[in-house]
Amino acid sequence: MKPHSEPLDSKQEPEAKLSPRTWCTRCGGQRLGTITDQYSLDVGFGAPLIVQVEVRGCEDCRRAIHAGAARKAAEMAALRLVAFSGNVNGGTLRFLRRTIGLQSKELASLLRLGPGTISRWENGVRKLDVNVWVVVACLALELADGDDSPRTSRILEAIRAGEAPLQSIVVRE
Repeated sequence: MKPHSEPLDSKQEPEAKLSPRTWCTRCGGQRLGTITDQYSLDVGFGAPLIVQVEVRGCEDCRRAIHAGAARKAAEMAALRLVAFSGNVNGGTLRFLRRTIGLQSKELASLLRLGPGTISRWENGVRKLDVNVWVVVACLALELADGDDSPRTSRILEAIRAGEAPLQSIVVRE
């Protein structure tokens, strides 16, 4: 395949049919390869979690070609670590909630709680309900794994909506 003569925007994902960029838009270097990007994330463990992600980038200036994708990969790796850590506290709850893109009032609504309750848990003012943490961790894992129809959120939505139970169902073998 013929290489590009113009650089791609670093915020734009290349289309599959295009060949990879052959030079760095920052420094003009032509040594593109695998570099390690490092991210420091506040996941609620008391100290930042350092996540290293191997990405395609410039070996001269150390700039990642798709920094947004690398950061997302770091956050998803950290989310899985936090969810399986069993480290139940307000900081880990906040990290899980934010990483899956939920505002505290949205989470409160899903859980049928007042919005202040989430804030008090996350700030350590009130003891965190372990069962709620487990539900949020399960929801986060389902979304991180790309589940198109996460069971946890479907169950929470049904509870919130107060849907009447079905009176009958038909099962075909």
